[in-house]
Amino acid sequence: MRPNGRQKKTKRRSLEIQFWLRKRGIRQKHIAEDVDISENVVSRTVNGKKNNGRVLKHLKKIGVPENYLGENK
Repeated sequence: MRPNGRQKKTKRRSLEIQFWLRKRGIRQKHIAEDVDISENVVSRTVNGKKNNGRVLKHLKKIGVPENYLGENK
């Protein structure tokens, strides 16, 4: 976390992730159910506003290209 208490945004290629998921019929709702987490957390992670490890691990597991996920610093 940053000194001001906010997480640093991640440079994530969210549109590519969304397209990749849509092309395979995978909804963020399904990811949320698979990792037992809220859809909001999945959405914020996909959009780079949050870095939820469980969501990122699941995205990698289902084959989302790692270069779409960006760096998690």
